[in-house]
Amino acid sequence: EKDTPSLPYYSLVMMWRFVVVALLLFPALCIRALNESETYDSLVQLYNSAGGSSWVHPWDISDRSYCGWHGLTCASNNDTILISIDMPGNNIISPTFPTSLCLLVDLTYLDLSLNAISGTFPSCIGHLASLDSLFMYTTYMEGQLHPSMANLTLLKNIDLSYTKMFG
Repeated sequence: EKDTPSLPYYSLVMMWRFVVVALLLFPALCIRALNESETYDSLVQLYNSAGGSSWVHPWDISDRSYCGWHGLTCASNNDTILISIDMPGNNIISPTFPTSLCLLVDLTYLDLSLNAISGTFPSCIGHLASLDSLFMYTTYMEGQLHPSMANLTLLKNIDLSYTKMFG
C-alpha cells in the first residue's frame, strides 16, 4: 500500500507552488503601493536631493498634503495616491535620476523635462509599471536605456529628445 500525503499537506504544497510561480511570472506583485507617509517621505527626499528650495515653484514640505503641491496630481477617488508629476522647467538640479521617484509605483505621468537632471535611468525605473507617459527631453540624461524599462508595458508616450540617451 502506497503512502499518499494528507489533503492539507497536498493543498499547502500546491499553494506554495502557485505563489512561487506567480512571483516569478509577475515580479510587479512584489512592489506595493506606498502609503501616504511613505509617499510624502519620497517626495521630501526628492525635494532635498534636487535643490528644491531653488526650484521655480518650490514645495512647502511642512504641509504634508502633497496633493496640493505644484506639479503633483493625485487620483480623484483617493486624495493620497500620487499619479502625476508634471514639473518641466522647474530648475530641478540632480546629478542622477532621483531614485526616490521609483518608489512612486502608482505614477502614470512623469515630466521632468527642461531640468538639470544628469546620469542614466536606474534599474528601479522598471518599478513604475503604471507609467504611460515619460518626458525627460532637454535634460543632461545620457547613456543606454536600462533594460528594466521593458517592464513599462503601459508606456505610450516617451520623449527623451535632446538628451544623450540611447538603446
